[in-house]
Amino acid sequence: MMLENRSFDQVLGNSAAPYLTQLANSNVTLTQSYGLVHPSDPNYLAVAGGSTFGRTDNPYPALTGAVTGPHLGNLVEQAGKSWRGYVEDMKSPCNLSSNGNYDADNVPFVYFKDVTGDAARCQDKLQPITRLWSDLQSTATTPEFVWFEPNSCNTMHNCSVTTGDTWMQTNLPKLFASPAWTQQRSLLVITFDEDDDNHGQRIPTLVAGSPGLTRTGYRSGTQYNHYNILRTVEDGLRLPGRLTQNDQYATPLNDIWN
Repeated sequence: MMLENRSFDQVLGNSAAPYLTQLANSNVTLTQSYGLVHPSDPNYLAVAGGSTFGRTDNPYPALTGAVTGPHLGNLVEQAGKSWRGYVEDMKSPCNLSSNGNYDADNVPFVYFKDVTGDAARCQDKLQPITRLWSDLQSTATTPEFVWFEPNSCNTMHNCSVTTGDTWMQTNLPKLFASPAWTQQRSLLVITFDEDDDNHGQRIPTLVAGSPGLTRTGYRSGTQYNHYNILRTVEDGLRLPGRLTQNDQYATPLNDIWN
């Protein structure tokens, strides 16, 4: 999950975000986690595609379906595993038209030609977040890799930190009660795309694991960025190959595990 446009101190340890602060304190906090660039979307692309693709802008909608390189979803499928992206207020599968607090580019796979250029694949892989809550009811329907995203109010982009924190408190318990979390080894990464442009790109990132998987109350001082998160996903799911040299040479989050 990638939230938006807040610095570390605006969220973790802030009284405006008691739920996320408690979740971080009970699990793993990356105290030296950094966004790569400004503005938002190139950071999304970095996690999904291993590169910012030279972008220094938010290229939606012009770049929709235009990126031809491989992405994380391809690696997941090559490993014989499943994946989906879920966004709040998407309304219908593969809805590529932003409206209100729904921003289609909050799931970066909209930029890849082999997703949005393939109607059947797009309808299957890009889903409203309501589908996530139903998919979580069984391990058989829960994808091995999930990108899920609140709307742009609840990501803290359009609304307050408190609003986003309240969304987390309301919705994350559905994940933590799911069979995939209680019966399997699962990892939740909550990070941000960029800071508020005033704190050197130091962003909040917390990691929570299913029971016994990750360290408890651990604060990592290792410097990490979005490529380290991508590499951790690749290693955790035993995916074949790497997307670019960025994830190939990135160190996974080795210090978070029990």
